Amino acid sequence: MMRLLFLLPAGALLLGGCLPGAGPAIDIAEHDLPPIMVGAPPALNIDAVSVEAASWLSDTGINYRLNYAEASRRRAYGHSRWAAPPAELVERVLMRHLIESQPGRHGGCRINITLTEFAQEFASPTHSDFVVEARVFLLPARGERVLARRIFVQRSAAPSADAAGGIDAARASLQALAVSMLHHWLADLRAERPYLAEACRSNGSAR
Repeated sequence: MMRLLFLLPAGALLLGGCLPGAGPAIDIAEHDLPPIMVGAPPALNIDAVSVEAASWLSDTGINYRLNYAEASRRRAYGHSRWAAPPAELVERVLMRHLIESQPGRHGGCRINITLTEFAQEFASPTHSDFVVEARVFLLPARGERVLARRIFVQRSAAPSADAAGGIDAARASLQALAVSMLHHWLADLRAERPYLAEACRSNGSAR
């Protein structure tokens, strides 16, 4: 009985820590990705971009790795996070670019993207890169036959060894991904396989 009486105050203290006013609230900053700056339209008509992500990128955490210490351990910053899961942010940015770079254009091929990495990697305590890795599939206007596929890996150096530096580098990596994927890759595909221009018309079909 005496033991129970001694336990009650401790339990009351624990509950008290959960009450309003018990301590300062943690201020968590939410970060978005800005529009990308690419002026020219894609070499092929692209109607839509859809982005999904691997399961380890399904939340809003800003991930990082300490490759010099525990490369296998995925961490997330405590006071900073993305405003939405990375796939949602990347899809919104790329779709906005398509709309702005193709005024009056309707219909075309589709691009499906799977993000397999979206994280800041530290080679040392003072140097890090933000890495974006994506599996990209080009699909026709109709049907699900894959016309082309490629894996893209973009790395951008972070200006500082913290969340703010990682966020700046993430923006740079996304910009580089858009240029490589929507412009260089599609231009190369059109030059190598001219029939894709027809396949990517609104009513086209793949050969």
